[in-house]
Amino acid sequence: MPDPNKTRIVGSNKSTLLIGLGLILAVIFLIGIIVVSVEYSKWDCGEDGYGLVFDAGSSHSSMAVYQWPGDTVNGTGVLSEAAFYDECGELGISSYADNPTELQPGLKKCLDSATDVVPAISVEDTPVYLAATAGMRLLHETDPDKSDTVFAAVRETLRESPFSFEDEEKQANILSGEREGYSSWITANYLDQHLGVTPVLDSIAEALWGTPIPRRPTLGALDLGGASTQITFVPKDPSTVPDEYKAKLRLYGTDYELYTYSFLCYGANEARRRLEANLIKESNFSSPTENPCAARNHTYTVDGEYLWKAPCSTGPQALAGWGSEVTPAPDARDKRDTMDTMEYEIKGTGDGAKCQEETSKLFDVDAPCPKPPCSFNGIHSPEPYGSYKALSAYAYTMEGIGGSVDASKSDLLAARDAYCAKTYEELEALPDKMKYKITYCFQATYVAALLDAYGFEDSNWKLEFNTKISGVTLGWALGYMLDLTNRIPVEASCIGLSPGVFGALLVIFIICLLVGVVMVVLGCREKKTRKADGKGASI
Repeated sequence: MPDPNKTRIVGSNKSTLLIGLGLILAVIFLIGIIVVSVEYSKWDCGEDGYGLVFDAGSSHSSMAVYQWPGDTVNGTGVLSEAAFYDECGELGISSYADNPTELQPGLKKCLDSATDVVPAISVEDTPVYLAATAGMRLLHETDPDKSDTVFAAVRETLRESPFSFEDEEKQANILSGEREGYSSWITANYLDQHLGVTPVLDSIAEALWGTPIPRRPTLGALDLGGASTQITFVPKDPSTVPDEYKAKLRLYGTDYELYTYSFLCYGANEARRRLEANLIKESNFSSPTENPCAARNHTYTVDGEYLWKAPCSTGPQALAGWGSEVTPAPDARDKRDTMDTMEYEIKGTGDGAKCQEETSKLFDVDAPCPKPPCSFNGIHSPEPYGSYKALSAYAYTMEGIGGSVDASKSDLLAARDAYCAKTYEELEALPDKMKYKITYCFQATYVAALLDAYGFEDSNWKLEFNTKISGVTLGWALGYMLDLTNRIPVEASCIGLSPGVFGALLVIFIICLLVGVVMVVLGCREKKTRKADGKGASI
């Protein structure tokens, strides 16, 4: 028979041990909170960095203000979008080639707005960049002198701003198609957390900036502008990609090999111009010419200068981009006055299927392919691999026709057909500006045809059409600035306890406290039970 006194002693020791351990954990919590709070109060990475990036597109200019902590993560900054200004000029800067000073007010307006965002103490150290895309690429190729005068006006404006503009040639220039493509890729993967670091998206993420997260397979990026389109992704086997189609990046300590290509003249606006020119020629210049990609009851006029004299219509860029020139007659280039003054009436018929038939002719999928596999026009392109973000005009078009972010191929075509069937009067009743609404039938058809030419089918259609992620604009500008932080010297390393580590330790210490409280409660309950049992035994 067990000795009651011995059992009572063991129980008493157990309860004392529980209470003691519980109190020790409580003391650990108290000391830990004091220590980490003191260390966290010392947290300092120096002053935050700021940068301004103008996206000087072919149809308009925008500007973003980016901010990042003074320290980097494995050499790359962790950016947030502090402000975004969508209207820094109603037209693309290439449209001001004849009157370059007229582009300056739009740029100045956005620069003035940025001074309200960047702290006064940081303004003079904040670099400002302007990168021009396909519109200026075309102008530079066709008329270098006018391109130079445009950039002279741009640089004068940036030079007179209070922001840092020390290396004028590098801080205001033409962005290559390759860099535009991989910068969009960086943006998409950074914001969707595929680069192994938590992006700064909101106040919660801000508290955990730079916190490592598990790496995930990267996303591909599909970008569609007014004068060019880009495709960028990590192929299944990057080693098979020829060097001229390859981009190598190092971000947050990891190396990436990408396939990237920019199709100049294959932007949405230039493709629509080409389609209209083809329709007019195919109709033998009849008036009006029917356009299945325009709404029924919509009649409009285009002139010869718009159709035949654009860089993507005639000249070396037309030959390089489309493989052919489009002119009203073989000798038309010698009749400049006639080309300028001719006018053509176009009548919309709103036929989605016919629009698709005509739009598909823009892609030569049977062209000779010197470095297979090819997508169209003989351009090397690996088979689509992985998931993709479709940005810019892809996403705006999908939104405009009422499609969903994760629309399938059949969803896209169904939404396109429904939209193309609307009359001009029905379009007037829809939200958005009319100048956009009248283009969505063609653009939705063009998006479908372009994706088909790239090789996207039901089996590999893993696309999301996004304009933003957590309120941050998807485009090349954020990725461009993020890549630049790799080249910005780090003045000092962080001192003190980082927000991420502080948060993790706080959770650990709270768990210690909770466990300690539970142990003290159990110990007290055990002691109380033993005391009651002792009284019962003595009776």
